[in-house]
Amino acid sequence: MGQGTVTSLSMLLAEELGCDWARIRTEFPGVDRAFGPSQGVFGSASIRSSWDPLRKAGATAREMLVAAAAARWNVSPSTCRAEKGFVTCETACGGGT
Repeated sequence: MGQGTVTSLSMLLAEELGCDWARIRTEFPGVDRAFGPSQGVFGSASIRSSWDPLRKAGATAREMLVAAAAARWNVSPSTCRAEKGFVTCETACGGGT
C-alpha cells in the first residue's frame, strides 16, 4: 500500500488528536480477505474519501480524552486541551497534565 497515502492519512488523524508527529510511527496494514476483496490505497482517491471520516474520528477521540481528563481533574473541559500528545489544563485549574 502506498507509503505517501498511509503517512498522509496517519498525519491527518494525529493532527486532529493533538499528537506529537515526531513520536508517531506508522505501520503498513496487512491484507485480510475477511474485510472484502478490494483492499488498498488508491492515491489521491484515498485522501479524498477518507479525510473527513478520519478528521471527525480524531476530533471525537480528542474531545473524549479532554472530557475524561477534565472529569478526573474536576474541572471544565473548556479549560483543557490536547497538545503534543498530552491533555493539559490551564493554570487556573492547577496546571494538570
